[in-house]
Amino acid sequence: MKRKLLLKMYKKPLFYFFILILTSCHDENKFNLNSNLNDFNEIIETVIKYDSLMILNNSKGNYAITEYLEKIKITNPEIQNKDSLILITPPNSLTIGNLFYLQQVDFKGFDKKDSLYLLSQNLNPDSLKISDKLLSKTKHLTRKQIDEEWEKGNYIKYFTFKIPFISKDKSKAYIESGYRCGGLCGNGRAYFLEKNNGKWKVVKKWVTWMS
Repeated sequence: MKRKLLLKMYKKPLFYFFILILTSCHDENKFNLNSNLNDFNEIIETVIKYDSLMILNNSKGNYAITEYLEKIKITNPEIQNKDSLILITPPNSLTIGNLFYLQQVDFKGFDKKDSLYLLSQNLNPDSLKISDKLLSKTKHLTRKQIDEEWEKGNYIKYFTFKIPFISKDKSKAYIESGYRCGGLCGNGRAYFLEKNNGKWKVVKKWVTWMS
């Protein structure tokens, strides 16, 4: 009886220890939005400066940035037709493979070990406001305000940004932007960044769409 009781007492801490390990491993692969907000804004500011976007307060021209970031969802490609093997990626989404190879097989993006961490970023909100600190440096409007200005004939050229994706060790990031200049005029761009000595740097950029 005493032996059984001792075994029970011995096993119980071990059980909780293993549960703690499993929980810790799960949490390591779980994205935390609040702990990445500063990096989000640093990434956006890096891209603004890298592309010399004319939306800073001292810039000339009728340009603005929208105040809210939009969400991209990571998904697996869906087969529209089993016979034709046409792969379909839904709007405002990209496949996990896109983040590994970034449009070009010879350019490696995120590490596949980041898969679960990247997929957990699908839990991000559908929209996220850029920090007031960054907005204070830019000419910015809400989408509603821009639409109202366009209705008045004031065709403000504007940039939008998507919510970035960040690697687990916060050393790599991917972000997309869009540019609208009226009617069918516009384009989209993607950026891959790396963080060195505490600073984000754009290492790859490409066009995602154009009209």
